[in-house]
Amino acid sequence: MKALRYHGRGDVRLDDVPEPEPAAGEVKVRVSHNGICGTDVHEYFDGPIVHPAGPDPLTGARIPVGIGHEACGTVVAVGPGVDDSVIGKRVAIDPVITCGTCDACVRGELTRCERFAVIGLSTALGGLAEYVVVAAGKVHALDAAVPFAQAALVEPIAVAHRAVTRSRIEPGDSVLVLGAGPIGIGVLLTLRALGHERVAFSEPSRVRHAGAERLGFAATEPADSAYPVVIDAAGTQSSFSTALACARSGGTVMLVAIAPSVLEFAAHPLVVTEKTIVSSIVYHPTEFATVVANMNRGAYGRDVWYEEIPLDRYVPDGIEPSRAAAVTKVVVRVS
Repeated sequence: MKALRYHGRGDVRLDDVPEPEPAAGEVKVRVSHNGICGTDVHEYFDGPIVHPAGPDPLTGARIPVGIGHEACGTVVAVGPGVDDSVIGKRVAIDPVITCGTCDACVRGELTRCERFAVIGLSTALGGLAEYVVVAAGKVHALDAAVPFAQAALVEPIAVAHRAVTRSRIEPGDSVLVLGAGPIGIGVLLTLRALGHERVAFSEPSRVRHAGAERLGFAATEPADSAYPVVIDAAGTQSSFSTALACARSGGTVMLVAIAPSVLEFAAHPLVVTEKTIVSSIVYHPTEFATVVANMNRGAYGRDVWYEEIPLDRYVPDGIEPSRAAAVTKVVVRVS
């Protein structure tokens, strides 16, 4: 079968690999669509960062590894011990794998697993392959009304969902979202789904700015010291500095984007205004399930805010325009 694999910086290949078969407790999914993430862009141009150069401590995989961690498709086979009634189900795949034995996992804090891995970042195959095999508990049923291309957005929206809930936004709070890329749009959609109405965004890319406005969100020129909550979904020095400036005294700055370099700030203004910086990474399995349930009921709408491309155009039509912020989101049509 065909599978996109990461061989090194600037080296992603459409390889012929053996078709996987499910072992005990696993299901085999024929992948329909998979989204391209900012992490994929960083790995292609600057990696390996997350992709394991040596054996991954949890999965044992090493470069070349499969890519694609925002996958959805149809279950076509099951391994021993799995109820075969799941065959034929349309599903979204939760790609996060945790060890279950570290202190964080024992405490139930799965997002802080010391050895967590991700299907499509640290595994032999990812969602940018014709078929992928995953643990049965990693698939979540999709409603028939959810297009597969939209289902590929569950994973980034789950990232956004956790960031919003960890921000502890109170009813009536005004919220500023910096960045209207995939995670920023996910944050905006999550805020809307949770009933928050006083939401504004700022985005320098004209394409992404226009895309967010088409979804009904209001753009703003950030004003200093105005917002109880500012969510940085851009991950740059400029956005971080703006977030600190725009959070009011006692306000919260949520960092959900991963900055590619060290961020600098002056501690004294932060201390004397008692602002709080919090952060968020991935999601708990229950949060992923919540996002699937929300998508099934149409909570995020059915607007198309992504570009759809074929598998063999991953780099020129996916990675490159994503890096240039010439698109909001790219979803790859795998099969």
